[in-house]
Amino acid sequence: MLLRFEDDAETDRVVAAVQASGEAWMGGTVWNDRRAIRISVSNWQTSEDDVARTVAAFRSRPGVMAGREIADVYTKLREQALGFGSSEIKAPPVIPGGRALGVVMDMGYDTAVVSVLGLADGTSSIYVSNGGGTIGMGDHDRVAAASKRWVGVAETASGLTETDDDPLPAEGVIRFNVLTTGRRLAGEAPEAELAEESHPLFPLYAAGQQVIAEIRRVEEGKLVDR
Repeated sequence: MLLRFEDDAETDRVVAAVQASGEAWMGGTVWNDRRAIRISVSNWQTSEDDVARTVAAFRSRPGVMAGREIADVYTKLREQALGFGSSEIKAPPVIPGGRALGVVMDMGYDTAVVSVLGLADGTSSIYVSNGGGTIGMGDHDRVAAASKRWVGVAETASGLTETDDDPLPAEGVIRFNVLTTGRRLAGEAPEAELAEESHPLFPLYAAGQQVIAEIRRVEEGKLVDR
């Protein structure tokens, strides 16, 4: 049996991580010019417990969830958003003299990832990894204002470090990417921990939830000002 993940690099990372766990050994291969993982469960000595432990090893890897659907359109939109900088975002930082230009919040679920985007110019969208989502919500005043406040919060947020990596979060994990005039900043934490107001990333999490709330108000037809 062959399986693979959203890109060749992730496939190689997963096979290396599962091998390192000691729960199972499987090799990498190439199929249709894509990296893949070759798995065999035909040995008579393989028990149901062996299979369960191997599946658990896969599920424990950050960003890897059984059954998670990652559509090409989602990957392209997210990559585009993470690449936004001063030339793409037609607005200065929300905080004068600052550098934060936008925030992408990835929320990991068992079968999908939901990414929320808010920019300094008020642009606001939600991308779902199965290909769904809502774009253009920044046309609504209150949604745009919430996104701008979110970017303002990101300016002074702690718990972030410079990065060039963009992994998807595991189930139950929230990952933040702050777009700046320089290098991107990122940080992540389990959502259960982010609910605690003492967590360093709580202000960024709470402001992102407010953007989602305003978008939902629009979708529910409760917001009329534009």
